[in-house]
Amino acid sequence: MCVLQARANKLTNLAGVAISAHEHTGQKRKREEKKKADKSQAEPAKVVKRDPFADSGENVMLVQQLRDQIAKLNSIVAQKEAAMLEKDKKIASLQADLMSAEKKHREKVEQLLKDKDEAIQMVIERQRQANKQASKEVIIVDYQSRMNILLQV
Repeated sequence: MCVLQARANKLTNLAGVAISAHEHTGQKRKREEKKKADKSQAEPAKVVKRDPFADSGENVMLVQQLRDQIAKLNSIVAQKEAAMLEKDKKIASLQADLMSAEKKHREKVEQLLKDKDEAIQMVIERQRQANKQASKEVIIVDYQSRMNILLQV
């Protein structure tokens, strides 16, 4: 209710809060129609007629300058595209070299791991053989010591 009273009194702020002015759509429409009518009553802008051939020499020179600039820019673009193509080829070559080096590295690592596993298996097998031999020697020594004990008795 306070907002309606503020609008009726044409206040824009109420307790520090901005109040928007409420207008009916009919009032807006009338205002827009009035603006359109004012614009239509205004005099049409005068167009200055110029001789199209008066500045033709300047235009020809300007067109030629623009064509020259376009040609220069096209050559610069062609050079830059060629440089980019060359760089792309170089990048592709370096990537291929990198992939090849990585592949060789992986193969070498795999071979080293395989060699290590074989060496470990050989050491384990030698240890088994040594343990078997040692256990045979222990058995033989034990057998001989028992025989000596029996012979002494």
